[in-house]
Amino acid sequence: HVRLLDKYRLQQQEALGILGVNLVHTAFHALKSTSDIIDGLTEGIREGQVSVDFIRLTGPDVDHINNHLINLELVRRGLSEAILFGPDQKILNVSDELVQKNVLIQRGSFRPVTTTHVDALEKGIAQFKKDFPCEAKNSMVLFELTMHSLSHEDGQIHEKDFLDRVRALCSLGHHVLVSNFFLFYRLKRFLRAATQKPVVLIMGASHLDRLFDEKHYADLEGGVLEGLSKLLDETTKLYVYPHKTEQSCMTTKSFFPAPKYLKIYQHFIEQKQIVDISGCDETSEYIHSDQVHKMLEQKNPAWETCVPKPVASLIKKENLFQ
Repeated sequence: HVRLLDKYRLQQQEALGILGVNLVHTAFHALKSTSDIIDGLTEGIREGQVSVDFIRLTGPDVDHINNHLINLELVRRGLSEAILFGPDQKILNVSDELVQKNVLIQRGSFRPVTTTHVDALEKGIAQFKKDFPCEAKNSMVLFELTMHSLSHEDGQIHEKDFLDRVRALCSLGHHVLVSNFFLFYRLKRFLRAATQKPVVLIMGASHLDRLFDEKHYADLEGGVLEGLSKLLDETTKLYVYPHKTEQSCMTTKSFFPAPKYLKIYQHFIEQKQIVDISGCDETSEYIHSDQVHKMLEQKNPAWETCVPKPVASLIKKENLFQ
């Protein structure tokens, strides 16, 4: 499933013709590996000429190809902005699934997903019902993995680790989005192509400082102000979950950006476009994925109490994250 990005019809026709020839040639001569298939399909296609929404391969000649990994490769190469997995782990067309739906999205590394992530999601859903009572029914919850969060210290994406994360997240009954969007405002722009309904991004309070990091907006003439104005509006909100440790607890009320951005921050707070979804007394200490992963590596049985029960069962049954 592809989208033609050229401005003129004749250019689109040319791209479609090349894709058709490539598809036939690949089907007969280039099914050895994921890389061969994508190379074959895109031969002669210019960068930015097409966007591939997803690839789904079926049949005895492609049984050796993993559909999850070939779609991940699309995102890695920039041929697709994002791919979507259903709760049953099937590859879905993002545009079809999100059309005119409300979207609640939580970004993380999820290696593995923890009880804190689930609590943040549940509190986010509860807040959404208060903010948009008439919209709550037609909603989709997404866990988002970015290519940045999937990369290890060596800069590589380990295939088993990626598959383990998707399986663990899908076991909770929600969709999983894998995207190339490092910045939230670009994610919003992508989602707005499919829906004009409310969009909510759930984040931990410890990440608030990243919203005001100037280097993230270096390509925008208006800098931080332009980036935040592209992200937030009456139907696009940031839900902030407390970051609680033994020593402190951070919420929107205890976070302060650089003085020159304080008025901007206060504006979005006053407009209820950056919203606390819980107080410190209603949450436990924040459990990070890397803490749990370290327990798994050390074979510390305490990890089981830090992840949702369905995920704990799946990890033990399928030996995930090992």
